[in-house]
Amino acid sequence: MNIFRQTKDKLSNGQEQTAEKIADKIVKAQRKVADYLSSKTAGISVKTWRLLLIGFCILFGGYCIYLLAQVFNN
Repeated sequence: MNIFRQTKDKLSNGQEQTAEKIADKIVKAQRKVADYLSSKTAGISVKTWRLLLIGFCILFGGYCIYLLAQVFNN
């Protein structure tokens, strides 16, 4: 029985080159978006980031508690 034995699927040379081109385009797009977002948030102070993080945690923590309370109340 070959239930747990893995089959080795190898890509041809052309498929591997195509996969590399696609991966390169994805990485370039991610870098472009990351640079854009970094430039937009460069002026935000550390204090503001901390307040945003605390607000985010309170908001979604409260929502999770609300969802839990709804489960136990029904």
